Amino acid sequence: MDHCSQDVYQKKYYKLKLAHMPNLKHKEEYNLLLLLSLFLFLPLSSFSQNLDTLLSVGKQKLHFNIQKGEGIPILFESGGGNDGSIWNPLLEPLHEITGTTLITYDRAGYGQSSLNPDLPDKEKGFIEPGIESLFTGLQKLGYDEEVILVAHSYGGFYAVNFAAKYPNRVKAIILIDVNLKSFWTNQFLEQKRAEFTPEWLDYVKSLSPGLYYECLSLEQTVKHVRQFDFPKHIPIIDIVAENPPEFEQESDRERWKARHLEFAAKNEQVDGVLANDCSHYLHYDNPALAINSIVKLYAQVDPTSSSKDILSKSLQYNLEQSNSYREQEYEYWHSERDLNRWGYEFLEEKALENALAIFKLNTLLFPNSANVYDSYGEALLSADRKSEAQKMYQKALELDPTNEHAKEVLHELQKN
Repeated sequence: MDHCSQDVYQKKYYKLKLAHMPNLKHKEEYNLLLLLSLFLFLPLSSFSQNLDTLLSVGKQKLHFNIQKGEGIPILFESGGGNDGSIWNPLLEPLHEITGTTLITYDRAGYGQSSLNPDLPDKEKGFIEPGIESLFTGLQKLGYDEEVILVAHSYGGFYAVNFAAKYPNRVKAIILIDVNLKSFWTNQFLEQKRAEFTPEWLDYVKSLSPGLYYECLSLEQTVKHVRQFDFPKHIPIIDIVAENPPEFEQESDRERWKARHLEFAAKNEQVDGVLANDCSHYLHYDNPALAINSIVKLYAQVDPTSSSKDILSKSLQYNLEQSNSYREQEYEYWHSERDLNRWGYEFLEEKALENALAIFKLNTLLFPNSANVYDSYGEALLSADRKSEAQKMYQKALELDPTNEHAKEVLHELQKN
């Protein structure tokens, strides 16, 4: 597995389980999350008016990143397991099209933000003090008036809580495959409670304090959020992925989509959008869909914006995106990465022989790629062909001596 390229994202994408609160049962899944932060979330040095600040909010510090502009600010709320950098790829085109202020931040315990030492453990990740600290931080920064909210995944809880608490401050909301309170039944909460064993929580704590404390307070947060509804006067675009989070039960995947479709059908102010052929991180699968949705509501609710200017810039962006997409699609089709993804789709579907055939073909077509041998080795392990798998991992390590994943697997195989 090539840990220093976007192949990591393509290869393991289907395994991400970060919709409600990540089921981080394998270290490689959390490592993927960290790698996404390192390699996919682009630096923001291109913004001439970028404010990167660590702000004191009571006894904790919150990290904000702000691209200054004119108009109603857009505030981004990340999902569980993610800091504010999850939004970086969308910011430059959004800033270019709208010219408005864009605000991302790290919740307590994520990124550069600290935890509040005065709160008990079960309160450190609870949503209510999180909302309060966010509001205080925005006040200190001078953004205590109107905002547009953009939320992903677990950030949906923050969006509904923030909007219900400050209904006159929120002008519009864009929901990107978020948690809806209607999805969180008591039965599903009980299922999550059973998964959060002390051993699992200790493991998560060693990787991410923010995620650990959000796990501790998850049940309390869900029950708290159940008392809130999105104010009916706020226009909302609710985008749900065709391929939602990888829950343990297929019925939960279908229920996730059904709750979103019901949410849009029952609320006149909500435009529901099904993101075709997209997974949970749909703003990476289809960034144009996310950006156009944000731009649409921004132009609708900001009276100071020039619709003609925004439309012109939006059209230019979409033309460039369309051209770039075709170019990337041509390069990707039947490429090493395309075949690798196809192999993992077979692996996920338990079609082991098909997966093995695809991964083996990839080693023949791309014999100098460490990534293809690593993937073939993983499939061979799934087939309990350990000696062959060991050879593939050795070949991967020979081609890429920095491949930590291959080193770890070989170490385990040699112990046995």
